[in-house]
Amino acid sequence: MPCHRPFPAPWKHALAALLVCLHAAAAPAATAPPATPLGPNPPRVEQRDGIAYLSGGIGADEAARMRSMRAAFNVQMQFADARTGEWLSDVAVALADARGKPVFSLVTSGPFLYVKLPPGSYRARITYQGVSQTRKFTAGRKPAALDFRIAVNDAERSWLYCGGGCKPAGR
Repeated sequence: MPCHRPFPAPWKHALAALLVCLHAAAAPAATAPPATPLGPNPPRVEQRDGIAYLSGGIGADEAARMRSMRAAFNVQMQFADARTGEWLSDVAVALADARGKPVFSLVTSGPFLYVKLPPGSYRARITYQGVSQTRKFTAGRKPAALDFRIAVNDAERSWLYCGGGCKPAGR
């Protein structure tokens, strides 16, 4: 009966694995961009209607990066479910000056919206799932912090598609 070695020349495989590991460990150091205090992807300040803003905050890392930049904005909004406290995204925001002239609007891309407005009195109207809230505020040197707690439609949260085989509730 012939004798078969399960692994031919085991030291060659070990040497090859070691070289691959050393090469992989050295490569990122040579090509990695320099780290910044805000991490590898700091939030990008956008412009709309001539007004600087940040919108986002989905995930712990992005939320932390956004919070680290909020001091540069004199209007700081956050959006959450009134019942559960869960953060909300896709909130329609419309800002108008004291005369009612629209100055800024967008749909948020996360639970935080930071805006830099000229000093003055404003009105914010936010809408989520057909529920609207309006608040008056003043933008100036001191940030206006607006915490919106929105009554989310629980029926939409618990929809279930059952293809006609569902039993009515309570039976």
